[in-house]
Amino acid sequence: MSVAKDIMEQEIARKRRFGVMAWKSIDKRFLESYRSLLAGQYQTLSFTTSNAGAKEEAAAILQLPLDALEWDHLYRLELAIVKLEPEAMLRRRAWVLRNEYFEICSPEEAKDYEASNRPNSDTGDLDLLRADLVRLQEELNWRYVVIWILESIRTKILRNLLAVNLPIVFVLFLLAQLVPVAEWLNTFVTINLPLLAAIIMFGVLGGLVSTLRRIQAVTFGKNADLDLSELSRSNLSVYVSPIFGGIFALLLFFLFAGKLISGSLFPDVSAEALFTYPPVDDNPELAKIIVFSFIAGFAEKFVPDNLERLTKSDSSDSQKT
Repeated sequence: MSVAKDIMEQEIARKRRFGVMAWKSIDKRFLESYRSLLAGQYQTLSFTTSNAGAKEEAAAILQLPLDALEWDHLYRLELAIVKLEPEAMLRRRAWVLRNEYFEICSPEEAKDYEASNRPNSDTGDLDLLRADLVRLQEELNWRYVVIWILESIRTKILRNLLAVNLPIVFVLFLLAQLVPVAEWLNTFVTINLPLLAAIIMFGVLGGLVSTLRRIQAVTFGKNADLDLSELSRSNLSVYVSPIFGGIFALLLFFLFAGKLISGSLFPDVSAEALFTYPPVDDNPELAKIIVFSFIAGFAEKFVPDNLERLTKSDSSDSQKT
């Protein structure tokens, strides 16, 4: 299964490049190839072990037509082979399964397994060794199922995240560029619409990039079931995170304008810049405004932490007086 895992990860990468239709075709070919490999292993077994249930299940899976075959069937076939393998083959399989398990488990799980008095692969009791390897194979099969589920949830979240936020970025870009819209708006209220739209747009972009990186970096801990449940229920918070980035970017601008955050590193701006139209043609602080607007969305704790610091500072001053 180590080879299978490597191939699976390569095919997942291809899915991202080639799209869903190409992925389905690749997945089916890999499924058929792996079935042939397992069928060959099963057909060469000497059947020195009597396990009628495992034999019946393996035979039933091998009789399935290819168009009805699913990965679950192959995982069960692989498990049946472990239950049926003769002693010599089973003992040689032990180090393969154990090494593969150590590759995917957490350090805590590896430590617990080492301390579980596992049977010796060369001299240990055969029944205990088989039970140990069956349990490892079941755990490996579940982890590979989790990989597919994770990729499916991740793809769905990424697609929906882009579908929600890219139109927002596009509209903000148009508002920052279309002078007639800004001039029309200023017949009702004086506001620097291009600057306002740019601040919010780069805040949204920062939040979007940060969220995309977090989703790509998602891994599972010790309890994969709980992690999957939390990931599938976190859709709304993921989708609105870039929107919060736009809000934080605007708040950060006012923190700079109010001199609540200042220094040579930060932009030296005033609130008047946002409420003056037409805007100043050459604003030397514009680049800093754009950079920190992106940071406000990307580092989502940057603005809340500064607000909290200001709140605590104000509370301390009030207590002193």
